[in-house]
Amino acid sequence: MSADSRRRIFALLFLALPTALAIHADPAAAQAKQVDPARVEALAARLDEIRARLALTEEQQAAVEPILRESLARRAALAERARAEGRPSRRELRRLREEADQIRKETRTRIAPILTPVQLAEYDRIQDELRQEARERLRARRRSR
Repeated sequence: MSADSRRRIFALLFLALPTALAIHADPAAAQAKQVDPARVEALAARLDEIRARLALTEEQQAAVEPILRESLARRAALAERARAEGRPSRRELRRLREEADQIRKETRTRIAPILTPVQLAEYDRIQDELRQEARERLRARRRSR
């Protein structure tokens, strides 16, 4: 299997798990959802960038990827729940943010022993960049309303 095929399969797994959980919970509602190929491609590219920036060994990659996969699934479920609730109140937004922060902290705690100090510092930079990008997307969405 080529590296590109593995990358696409891995990205699809990241996106398919929340959808599979949704189908299990509510098959009728979930049938209307489809995985956007552009999201799969974007996620695959992001994962390649993370792997390259962290310079993970094969052993590290095997240990880190399941942790990141679980973290992403939890965050995707949280985001889906937020979308399903409609426009959240400030209190609900704060609760969702705290829950997402808790997931990030747990993920970092679990991968910290696997990564070198240099890799962990780079992981923290990547997370900061991702949070900033998310904030910018949210601001752009708010401005476009």
